[in-house]
Amino acid sequence: MSIFRIEPFDDKAAVELADIELEIRARGEKRGSLPEADWQKVKFDRQIVAIAKSNGARCIYSDDPHIVKHGNDCGMEVIQLSDLPNPPAVQTTLGLEKSHSSEDINTGNERL
Repeated sequence: MSIFRIEPFDDKAAVELADIELEIRARGEKRGSLPEADWQKVKFDRQIVAIAKSNGARCIYSDDPHIVKHGNDCGMEVIQLSDLPNPPAVQTTLGLEKSHSSEDINTGNERL
């Protein structure tokens, strides 16, 4: 079972996108907080946010600065890589058993 899902831009997402568009345009901002952004990228990025919202996501993980701004414009939490905690600095062992010695491998004699 995976913790990730790939979701389509379906009817639910289209309705969510329409709601996002109406809300942002009501503020007089066609491109939201990215007035300099290319309109095609704005539409695509808003679709990503709409897909996440329509599927019940509480946050989006992205380092794309446009996704960050669009998510924030729509009230979504956006977590960037730099926001994540560093992993522990402790090296763990993998628990692999030694099955061959370097001498056996070099001579071609395998242990079974």
